Amino acid sequence: MAYEDGFSYFGPEFQNFSNPKVSCGRAPCGVDKSDFSFGADAALSIRTTMYQIAQLSGDSDYDGTDDNTDNCPLIANSSQSDMDLDGLGDACDKDDDGDGVLDTADAFPLDASETLDSDKDGVGDNADAFPLDASEQIDTDGDGVGNNADAFPDNLTKSVYDCVDSSFVPKLAGESTLPFEKKLVIANPASNNNQQTFLRFVNPWADSIQVQLYAIDDVGTAGGPPISFTLSAQESKQMTAQDLENGNASKGILAPLCNGEGKWQITARSSKEIQIMGLIRTPDGFLTGLTDVVPVESGSNIVYFANPSSTREQQTFLRIVNNDSAKGTVTISAIDNRGVKAAETVTFELAANSSKQMTAQDLENGNNAKGLNGKLGDGSGKWRLTIESSLDLSTQSLIRTPDGFLTNMSAIVTPNRNGSSTVSFLNPASNTAQRSFIRLINSSNESASVTISAIDDAGQIAPNGDISLTIGAGESLEFSANDLEQGDAELKLLGSLGEGSGRWRLNITSEPKIKVMSYVLTPTGFLTNMSEVSDASSSLIKVWMFNPGSNKNQASKLRVINNGSSTAKVTISGVDDAGNSGPGTDLIFNLPYASVTEITATELENGSSEKGLTGGIGDGRGKWRLTVTSDEPITVQSLLETPAGFITNLSTSAK
Repeated sequence: MAYEDGFSYFGPEFQNFSNPKVSCGRAPCGVDKSDFSFGADAALSIRTTMYQIAQLSGDSDYDGTDDNTDNCPLIANSSQSDMDLDGLGDACDKDDDGDGVLDTADAFPLDASETLDSDKDGVGDNADAFPLDASEQIDTDGDGVGNNADAFPDNLTKSVYDCVDSSFVPKLAGESTLPFEKKLVIANPASNNNQQTFLRFVNPWADSIQVQLYAIDDVGTAGGPPISFTLSAQESKQMTAQDLENGNASKGILAPLCNGEGKWQITARSSKEIQIMGLIRTPDGFLTGLTDVVPVESGSNIVYFANPSSTREQQTFLRIVNNDSAKGTVTISAIDNRGVKAAETVTFELAANSSKQMTAQDLENGNNAKGLNGKLGDGSGKWRLTIESSLDLSTQSLIRTPDGFLTNMSAIVTPNRNGSSTVSFLNPASNTAQRSFIRLINSSNESASVTISAIDDAGQIAPNGDISLTIGAGESLEFSANDLEQGDAELKLLGSLGEGSGRWRLNITSEPKIKVMSYVLTPTGFLTNMSEVSDASSSLIKVWMFNPGSNKNQASKLRVINNGSSTAKVTISGVDDAGNSGPGTDLIFNLPYASVTEITATELENGSSEKGLTGGIGDGRGKWRLTVTSDEPITVQSLLETPAGFITNLSTSAK
């Protein structure tokens, strides 16, 4: 029953004909508004409209199936699936597979044959030949050694590869069934303890990942069966060349590489994409990154930094890797800092899958013993090299110092979308222990007009304004921080930056476009390439390696730059090597427009009220990988410093 439209205000009005003891607005239900104080009474008369009431629906959950036949009448389940055929639909069945174990306690709630996964490898204990080993699931030949670690998975009498067994043909990475691939073009052998190979593998996923490592030595020979291991969910592992060549059961390496000739190139295949970093560790623990390779342009590998043979304290040597399974000819041409071409080219043959190293002395003077034909001769300043071949090549430009340090000078600043280049790290001229330089390379056949603008760490524009200069066709120029701050007309600089607060970041524009590098030189002659950042400017940045606060001798530092138009709210979270999130809370701070902050590992873990760093991720196990988010675009660099003043850039992983 309902009131008719236009029902008079002055007539008796009942809000509800149910229970008079229940309040309906300000009156008891069933009382007309004119005398509600006297209690409920009957309506003398009321104008009503009659409605026909439809029969109540027989589909309580509105899933299209009548309650009389619905196997879950109160929970919508249009499919009416009933996996265990017990008459109770899966949507409301607390034991979907009918195995007697409730879904909440069942690792496989839709598989009646499995209930447990003790090693959390995604394979149930009943089907898993190794239910307590996440790296193994199958043992085809039944010899007690899982297929991943078994060099002969179909041979009951043999499981370990014998390096002198000529009947065994090692497999190459192309034969792997794992779909994802990343490559490191250099790894020193285990015999080199002064420059120890140190590899880092990171699983960023919530499930386990199977990994296979395929190694090829300098003559193109595979190093035995692939090394197989598992990365648990979110786990990271470090491995040395000694682990790879000698085995390390604690890291899951049971079938190591055989001895190779020279250095290794290592290809990782994995079931999902992982992150890989290749590094060198010196006896005192200092790390330098060897992941980057030189850029490829129009099919050629381009080396933008190669010292001349006269620079013996920072000796350039190239590593050129043939990624093809065929041999071919390689040609190296060179242009010096003045834009003058070398008198000759250098050519050589490169066997299938092989690698070749050569020094600046080899290139300038020739070296028949290494199979090099021709020589560059002398040039002026550094070289820019073009390496051409029909082969698929990877090249690194490395610097070796007499005291055993090795550094990678392959990378250049990645240009911005508009073609400009941003140098994110430039020490001030006052820092003489870590002298900063930039290298500007004009590869075009015409002069380039260049403008350098600068902002300091406080977000202030350089007090003296921009610098302008012209670089001749094919020329390369280098400037120190002192040159930029003070100006130097003899070096073609028009203008100067003046002094700023903290470090600088530079924006370099030109027409035509030029290439840019940034590096640091210590008094002992150690060079560090500072050109790279963790990723392009973004609101989410991943840092794949960061030492814990307990490591004071190789202290990690995060450099965060606000590239946005307003103050940025920045949040940093961390996951340790065991795959666990930091036990503390995310580190949160505000970063003013255009400014920079640098955060030590101790501050990351504990916070800093002095710097406005709230929270702290706490103390984890091993190293960290970090996620940096912001409501403004930011740039991040992961740096490593020693008490002696060495600094290195560990911002990148293998592409």
